[in-house]
Amino acid sequence: MKIKKILSEQWVIVYILIAVAILYFIYSLGFMTNFYRLFYDGDSAMFEVYKELQLLNAFIFENALITLILSIVGFAFELNKKKCSVLNVIYVAGFLIYEISNLSTILGAIPYYINKYSKLNFTLIRNYNSSTVMFTLCYVFSIGILLILAIIAVSLIIRIMKQKRERYREKSYE
Repeated sequence: MKIKKILSEQWVIVYILIAVAILYFIYSLGFMTNFYRLFYDGDSAMFEVYKELQLLNAFIFENALITLILSIVGFAFELNKKKCSVLNVIYVAGFLIYEISNLSTILGAIPYYINKYSKLNFTLIRNYNSSTVMFTLCYVFSIGILLILAIIAVSLIIRIMKQKRERYREKSYE
């Protein structure tokens, strides 16, 4: 019963998607904050890791920006309304495929960067707290957006099936 209630309130899910996309974008802007000390106070190995993290930061920023734009464009497809069309499903399916491809890239890249980061000797930098929380948050945001999109997709599919069933019933009574 709760699942039906959640799926019937699709507008809430769309606003949650936008909120998570905004948080993901803000996260992407602050991703490198903890790593600046590697550039300023670290040795050459830390500088190399810092430069590699810039590549990851660029990917995360681009992904977060596109995710935010796509989630807002969902209003043009009226995802926040109870209306449902094939275009809505195609849009959400495309959005979902985009996020899955990004998640597969992130799932492959993050362990590599965590491994390189963990091997550094942080005793050179005074009062530096090495933490992999920023890497973990990347997983959380990516998987969270993917799950929200999956809920929206299921909601749309259920709504289309109900519409087709109602049309079939109307035709059978004629």
